[in-house]
Amino acid sequence: MPDAYTRWIAEYAARSGVDMIIGNHQHILHPYVHLGKTRVAYCLGNLTDTPDSNPNGRGIGEEYSILLGIDFAKQKDAVAVEQVSFVPVKSVFDERNRAVVRDVESLIRNSRNDDEKEMLLNDLTHFVNLVSGTISDNIPVRSFYLLEQDE
Repeated sequence: MPDAYTRWIAEYAARSGVDMIIGNHQHILHPYVHLGKTRVAYCLGNLTDTPDSNPNGRGIGEEYSILLGIDFAKQKDAVAVEQVSFVPVKSVFDERNRAVVRDVESLIRNSRNDDEKEMLLNDLTHFVNLVSGTISDNIPVRSFYLLEQDE
């Protein structure tokens, strides 16, 4: 969760009429929320951390991030948000030991190791629930997840 100061800044911006806040810095995923009419993505994660960034082993998911997708629609005299979605991604090492970012869906699909696949599925469930504010043990593996969609 974002700290009190970050929440205060977001609340101040929301009261001031800001439509959307896309934050970053704390390098870990935070929830996507609405503060009144203001959409807030507190933190999208950190695309630069790799599995060896945390010397103490599995930490709080520093190697996970999201790519936020925002679709806009032109209306008469304004532009409106039509859809907000996200793609879960993970920083990993490729076959040449280079740090790269891969979408979690393809990592799960291409995993040949059952333990790794189970870990990825558990992490996916945790982070989809965290970002979307849901509580579910049954998160389907998808290429992207909707946060909101104009009806």
